[in-house]
Amino acid sequence: MLVALNAIVFLSACNKSENTAQVSSYTDEPWELPKLNAEEKTSLVDSVQTVFREYYVNDFQKNKESYYDPYTETLKLNKEMDSETLLREAMKIFNKNGDIYTNFTYPSPAKCLSAHFYFDVAFAYDNPKDKEGKLVISKKYSIDTVPLSREEKNDFYNIQVGDELLSIANIGIEGETDEEISAVEGLKLLMKQASGRTDEVKKDQALQRYFLREGDEGKTPEGNFTVKIKRRAEGQIVTYTFPWMRYLNYKCSKKNEVSRIIDKNNLGDKKANIDPKLKPAYLPGGSANIVEYAGKSFAVIRVSKFVKDKENEIDEVERIKDFLEKERNKIDGVIFDLRGDYNFNNYFSYATSPVALASLFTTQDISYPNVILRVSDTNRETLANKLFINLKEVDNLDAFVFEKMGKYLNDEKYKEQIKNRSLFTNPFNIFDANHDDRYPKDPNAILYKGILTDKLIAVFANSDCSYACNTFVSLMKDYKIAKIYGTSKQIGGREINIFSWNDFAGTIITPRGTTKSIIPNAKILPKGSDISFAWGQTVRENARAGNEQYLGGNGVLVDTVYLETRDDIINNDRNIFNKIFADMADPKNSTGFYLNRP
Repeated sequence: MLVALNAIVFLSACNKSENTAQVSSYTDEPWELPKLNAEEKTSLVDSVQTVFREYYVNDFQKNKESYYDPYTETLKLNKEMDSETLLREAMKIFNKNGDIYTNFTYPSPAKCLSAHFYFDVAFAYDNPKDKEGKLVISKKYSIDTVPLSREEKNDFYNIQVGDELLSIANIGIEGETDEEISAVEGLKLLMKQASGRTDEVKKDQALQRYFLREGDEGKTPEGNFTVKIKRRAEGQIVTYTFPWMRYLNYKCSKKNEVSRIIDKNNLGDKKANIDPKLKPAYLPGGSANIVEYAGKSFAVIRVSKFVKDKENEIDEVERIKDFLEKERNKIDGVIFDLRGDYNFNNYFSYATSPVALASLFTTQDISYPNVILRVSDTNRETLANKLFINLKEVDNLDAFVFEKMGKYLNDEKYKEQIKNRSLFTNPFNIFDANHDDRYPKDPNAILYKGILTDKLIAVFANSDCSYACNTFVSLMKDYKIAKIYGTSKQIGGREINIFSWNDFAGTIITPRGTTKSIIPNAKILPKGSDISFAWGQTVRENARAGNEQYLGGNGVLVDTVYLETRDDIINNDRNIFNKIFADMADPKNSTGFYLNRP
């Protein structure tokens, strides 16, 4: 349901209520890596080497920056290593490579454990002109059913959203000190473990994981941690000690996919600090709200999933289209609110939703982004298999695969490049190989175009905007539809062609009726371990800056950065929204919003 709210309601201070964080099973079980037999070790080594030899696409740009060749390092892995050494060395390769979307996960029982505590932190500035920020408590969650002592619960209740985190002891990072360190130093240690091309992406990950450790990434902390807090209200400095809460996570349960994603990223319903009057704006189905500012009316549209709402059978693109058609004569502009809070935009998406949504604001033909693949025999067969299972047909399949991949493999002049793993395809449309959704097979045959071409459009996002969200923001910028606002210099940086090794190792029925894996001769990784990897490098062909050529990596560089103050943390970015409204209400259009778009 679409909700109309006035500016006073929308900009009201958010309620600092605590919401329940559900954890099914606390445990004292130790974190440990399993013993692998010879066959499992061989499978692991072959899989890691295959990913970097046959599929990994970023080394043609990444090697110039880091001078690290992950494939060469994979050749040092062998089945003669003991199990723990092999697993840790494999993890070290992925960590040192540092790609946010190319990851290895430890097997059971290690991956079954997580550790966390019941608040989050954010990086804030006393005022937007500050150069040095600080860590503040940004969210708290209910501990009503958590097995803490009365003293620990009282201490927890005494901590308030907006209080500054000064230091932490036993930060819970394997191999790092358990002595007291400053909160900012702790953030830097977590950034060392984070992946991504830019420091801002790494900082965002580190903030999200400040009080969360996943066993599939490393050893989970034990014992207590101690924090030093500076109260926002009176400036008093206090010290509290809490236990790292260790629990069995979803990864070894039989919950459905949606529940698993919610558990992983939200520890339950983590919609803390949200004013109940604003709750519709944060429901999974998204919403659109009307806000009055300086005599102008702006639609604030929250996009939550870029996907059909299965519960309500409502497609977000259709919902937004209907809203714009109804309200376009009453509004002066639109703000898309894409800020991530372990954002669902990262996980649920249809292939063409970003294209369809961007097309509402222009009559231009917006194309689904093209991709680059590594040229290899293995990748040619993988491409054919992936296309076949999505299209369920073989007509023209061989010709398409030959045109995009086979012609290189059959030409002697490319032989040396292929041998050296330095040849990549030209950018091409891989739409049908990636997804099978409700929109037409031709990604350019979008249902709705040019619904609103003469109003100011802004996009407000942060670096947690990923995958489909990242695609949408890049389209809105590259086709000169919207001005992009962020709380950091860049947003996104994650690819959209992310696949799991175990998914690609699954069997399919070929046109001849035989069975085989999508990756030739691939085997499921042992004991629940897995590899996620970017199959293709997505190209932003309309990007205006060379360092924005690819969707993965640097992400989308924003037009205007508004740093979050402590008041923004407490009040749902109230000040930043006011600044965006002011930019849009400026009669001189000093920001340069795109009006009368083609």
